[in-house]
Amino acid sequence: MFSVVIPVFNHEKYLHDAVTSALQSRLVNEVLLVDDGSKDRSPEIITALAKQHPNRIRDLTPMSSGNKGAHVRLNQLCEVAKNEWIAVLNSDDVFVPGRFEVIQALGRTTKADMICGSLAIINEDGSIIGGKKGLLDPEYSHPSSIDPNMLDDPQHMLAALCNQNIIATTSNMTFRKSLFHKIGGFADLRYTHDWNFALLAALVGKVHISSSYLTKYRIHGSNTIKERSGHIDGEIRRFFYKLLADYMQIEASPLCRDGLIGNQHLAPYVTQNQIAIREMETAPFSFNWSRSKEFYRVKSRHLSKHPFAELGEHAYVLSSRDGLNFRALENSVAAIQHNGYDFVILSHALEESPVVTINSDGSFDCIFNAAAASLFLEGSAYGKKLRGRIVRNALKENWPHLTDDLSNIPAFQPASIDGPEITFGDSPHNRSAHKIVFPETSDGTGPLILVLPIFLAVGGVERNTIEVIRALRHRYRFLVITTERQLPHQGSLHYQLDELNIPTLDLAEIADRSDHVSIMHSINDAYKPDAVWICNGSPWLADNAERIRRIFSHTPIVDQQVYDTEYGWINRYNDPGIQSFDHFIAINQRIKAKFISEIRIPPHRVSLIYSAINTSKLSRPLASPDEFNNLRINLGLSAASKCFAFIGRLTSQKRPLHFLEIARASAASGHDDQFLLVGDGELGVDCDRFISDNSLSNVRRIKYYDDSWAMMNVIDGLIITSAFEGLPIVLLEALSFGRPAFSTDVGDVKIVLQEYAAGCIYDAGATTTEAWEEFLVWRGNLERYTDGAQRHRVDILDRFSSRAIARQYADIFDRLIKS
Repeated sequence: MFSVVIPVFNHEKYLHDAVTSALQSRLVNEVLLVDDGSKDRSPEIITALAKQHPNRIRDLTPMSSGNKGAHVRLNQLCEVAKNEWIAVLNSDDVFVPGRFEVIQALGRTTKADMICGSLAIINEDGSIIGGKKGLLDPEYSHPSSIDPNMLDDPQHMLAALCNQNIIATTSNMTFRKSLFHKIGGFADLRYTHDWNFALLAALVGKVHISSSYLTKYRIHGSNTIKERSGHIDGEIRRFFYKLLADYMQIEASPLCRDGLIGNQHLAPYVTQNQIAIREMETAPFSFNWSRSKEFYRVKSRHLSKHPFAELGEHAYVLSSRDGLNFRALENSVAAIQHNGYDFVILSHALEESPVVTINSDGSFDCIFNAAAASLFLEGSAYGKKLRGRIVRNALKENWPHLTDDLSNIPAFQPASIDGPEITFGDSPHNRSAHKIVFPETSDGTGPLILVLPIFLAVGGVERNTIEVIRALRHRYRFLVITTERQLPHQGSLHYQLDELNIPTLDLAEIADRSDHVSIMHSINDAYKPDAVWICNGSPWLADNAERIRRIFSHTPIVDQQVYDTEYGWINRYNDPGIQSFDHFIAINQRIKAKFISEIRIPPHRVSLIYSAINTSKLSRPLASPDEFNNLRINLGLSAASKCFAFIGRLTSQKRPLHFLEIARASAASGHDDQFLLVGDGELGVDCDRFISDNSLSNVRRIKYYDDSWAMMNVIDGLIITSAFEGLPIVLLEALSFGRPAFSTDVGDVKIVLQEYAAGCIYDAGATTTEAWEEFLVWRGNLERYTDGAQRHRVDILDRFSSRAIARQYADIFDRLIKS
């Protein structure tokens, strides 16, 4: 006997015919239905049918209401089915008369665990408009090596399913309940749970496809599979790369490999060789310091004589005037192991090669082997064939340091310097790379979260990432991997992670971009993270999203790359590699809406999380009158005039020149307001020129600040001129000090300012004159907006505190790791 399971969603027009087609066979003694939160009359129709056929129909809707998704409903229904055989029927499809008699006979003769058939394609009115006979009617051409007439052979069946979804729909599936349990049910896939289930059925059981027409598959305007979304092929990548990791026999089969290569939904198919690149031997190198677990520091050590006699030819030694952190040492070790360098020069600033930092005696912090010893101990590489690399280890912004140009140092004048690469003689550039061996992970408790920012510049995204890590570091272990080369004007927040003892590796310092995929593969092998958090997009990551998915096939990936609905990484979000990730964080409501309504990411895979602020720095009492006066004096500001600030990177996105236009209009109008331009970036020179050309004595430029309390106490209001934003951290910091804001209408700024009556917005496309006029309106209501910000100061601190925001991240990490 057969149980028929029918999940129902908004199919009032077709539901009665679907159920009737299941009841027409005496072999069906149980029809199980559940509504998945339909907005039409489907629930009432189910109730009526259950009353009409009380001995054969069961309505499970009262047990679990709401919209949970097809895979959840299928699992719910299959679990309670009483019979050995279960047939799935979507509520808009119809069974062909006599199908169960055919399947019963095939079950006896083929000993199959799942039986499928040919499909008659019908339209909304039920008229037949076509048919599909498995691989004989393929979605696209299949490899010639896969024979449609040999699908009873398990390898051909598996290869065919590796190539395309020849089953086409869950309505074409009748399977043993034991197979359902062996597979573990239907996976959390909105569009492709049928294909995933069929592949697993072929891997752990026997699948048979009959040439008989067993089901009528209906095409209409609201078919899920007709939705246009990059998330469909993203799902396919997600489940395929997990299957390939679980069942290595798939790629061991030449037939299945043909299927994978020809799979147009998977194209380009990422092979194991493309992420590991090659089998690499472990490096024979040794280092004269203890590479202790996960995070460590070493004390200063300065070498004055050759130490290699007792260390051996493959040894590397460290020479440094000050203690070094994990980041400096392990970036260097990884570079040496992967590229076979003879030496690494550590430069503790972001200046580009050939400029490096030097010690007061002219020496370098460096790591070198016996071949390069004379270069660093005697100042000569005469006759040597050496390769080396400059590895930057940026410290705090105001850290005092000396620099020199390597090409001015006699010992390096014979060298060829190409970016970070240094070559003496005709040393080969293609030395055999070795497998990178990383320090062991710590014995600390909690899952390991691998964090992937583009870099750790001085900016809102990076600050948010660090605040979340700071709040959760006792609950999880973190490993941070940056992916792009950082520019000097961007500054660095690496030191904040160093202070928290969070291990950080910088791929751009270790090797060229072409090697980053294989290094990431080595990192995964070494640390086996429990989750990956992409907290900001990068060109390398977007270009290699499919390889990232393959590397972390068993690891949930949380994606947070989008910070605007029109600009930036949102324009890569239909890429199936990105859409293969497991969960997506939207940093404002506009982005969340676009994720769900336009890109068609399932709602349960999207979370809205605003930025976090460090309340430990911001919850101090406001400055007293005397403190306020002293702070103003220290910045050369008058205590009697209002002061308005732009705080952020000087980039085309932030549009600091628009801020300076407001300052110029203020000066021209004879106002005594003062303006602070706080930050640095690629437009720094343009801003300095604008201030100088217009003699803006009312503008004070500050490139860097580290004391939020002092800065926010100095100003009377914040001005945001950005072309696009999410929800700027600096806005939340200003409001938490009771400082109102005047901002372009970007991200969720308007929502927050209106909720707390703490400022107003203007059109981001406004002209200079229009922006100035809107500023005057805001300036005229400054007292009212200040009152609103101050009244809600505590509310803002509570809502956006790093502790509150971090809990939302933790909920996502825990749920994904558990599942």
